[in-house]
Amino acid sequence: MDIKKLEKQLIYGNSIVSELFKLSDKELTMKIKEIVEEKYHEIIDNAQTIRRTIENEKPKKIEIFYWDSLTIEWFGIDYNPEHGQSKKIREFDEHFVVNGK
Repeated sequence: MDIKKLEKQLIYGNSIVSELFKLSDKELTMKIKEIVEEKYHEIIDNAQTIRRTIENEKPKKIEIFYWDSLTIEWFGIDYNPEHGQSKKIREFDEHFVVNGK
């Protein structure tokens, strides 16, 4: 991956995760449902736990757990099945805004 592209993704992703961190659990789940495909809504609707991780005083990731989970980090949103391999379902870049799609 190109270093410049990686740096840009970190900058955009950091601001997106920071914005999502500020939302209440209810606002967060509503926003994530707007962002991801409908097939992932079951995880959000039945979430048992929403975990926010801060590292070195900066928001690092948000995880939404049901049987499967969604992880929101600086590079985008990953789907993590209970059994199997994770996959990126949404990337964050300069075209992505929290208050839109």
